[in-house]
Amino acid sequence: MTEKRQIGFPEYPKVEVQGTAIVITYEDGLQEVWGHEANSRIAQATCEDIQLGLRAINYVKLSLAVYVNKLTDELLELDIPGEYVEDIIYEGYLNLQRWFRELSGKSMYINRDRAMK
Repeated sequence: MTEKRQIGFPEYPKVEVQGTAIVITYEDGLQEVWGHEANSRIAQATCEDIQLGLRAINYVKLSLAVYVNKLTDELLELDIPGEYVEDIIYEGYLNLQRWFRELSGKSMYINRDRAMK
């Protein structure tokens, strides 16, 4: 059995049950009520699932920001003029965005086809 690598997820957002409300607290202190659940066990499980998902998204966002900074440094080290680096990174982002849209579209069709069987 392979060992899982431990990843340090960000501390925020935090999700907790307050009465019947499932409340998300962001790093800036802003709170948002996600919804209500009368059953405390379901509320707690929902809370944990939401928190894991939101922290994973935050982790990806922070990791991508670090990598963009690293890419910027690498491009400058390759003697790409500084005034072009931002545009080059942005063009790469746009291409990646198109790829994600295509991937999302394929996923949607795969799920639709499975549902029709």
